[in-house]
Amino acid sequence: MQAGGHSVTDDDAFDFVARVDEHKTLDSLLTDLREQASRFGFEHLILTGVPVGGQRLEPLVALNGWPEGWFERYVANDYARHDAVCVHAAQSFRPFAWSEVPRQLLERPACRRIHGEATEFGLLSGYVVTMSSEHHWNTAVSFGSPEDGLVIDKRDRARLSLMATYAGAHAEDILGFSNQPRVLTDREAEVLTHFAVGRTAGMIAELLSISERTVVQHSENFRRKLGVKSTVHAVAVAIKRRLIMP
Repeated sequence: MQAGGHSVTDDDAFDFVARVDEHKTLDSLLTDLREQASRFGFEHLILTGVPVGGQRLEPLVALNGWPEGWFERYVANDYARHDAVCVHAAQSFRPFAWSEVPRQLLERPACRRIHGEATEFGLLSGYVVTMSSEHHWNTAVSFGSPEDGLVIDKRDRARLSLMATYAGAHAEDILGFSNQPRVLTDREAEVLTHFAVGRTAGMIAELLSISERTVVQHSENFRRKLGVKSTVHAVAVAIKRRLIMP
């Protein structure tokens, strides 16, 4: 079903972007974003960090506009571990409709059960916008609709994605994330960048005029701070979170 009964223009999207910084609370930001989403046919939304590695969803949520009762059930049963939409949001770097999640994920018995329960709360179809964050593996806005098979066209996808991305960034500002200290020191980021382009510890030591032992110490530090066990994984996480730009 094609979304109908709404008239969202490029000007509407840019108007939202222009006023997003005027919101001083998460509640007012949520109200505005929900109003805009409703014009595309989406009545519900959640803005959250995407849980990975056994993380719980609840502490990662910034804006909760899910139906009453569904969030509580979802968290209580730790559905994020099995929900195909949530799993795919951790892997995707592009917006996607719920129906576009790979079938092998959607057809898992646990996922089918979760999605069946979601329909009881008026969540039949949806659209997810993922974005990079320095504070989560991925951040996502998931929009839900009571319309089965709701589809929005490419232009509306672009408009909704633009608004969601700006809302996500401003939510982090309201939460004070932008004022938090940097994850890596300048030297740790520099060493990690050299590893990212394929240099060895010995080469990095020579380039930076430091000992190889010091390079190893920086490596241990950034792996610990990023919560990973290997330098290869540290590179992947740091690029994803835009901590380095090799």
